[in-house]
Amino acid sequence: MLVFVYLDHSRRALRVSVDLDTVAPWLLNDAGRVPMLIAVHDVGVFSADCEK
Repeated sequence: MLVFVYLDHSRRALRVSVDLDTVAPWLLNDAGRVPMLIAVHDVGVFSADCEK
C-alpha cells in the first residue's frame, strides 16, 4: 500500500491519501476495508473499522 501525506492549502488541512491497490490481503477486515488509526503525539484522533 502507498500512503501520501501533504498539506492541502485550499482546505488548510493535512491530507492523508492511501492507495490500496497493492494492500496485503491479511490486512483487510471482513468488510474488505483496511482498519485505520491516525494518532497525533500518541493520541488517537481518527479511527475507522479498528478493533478495540
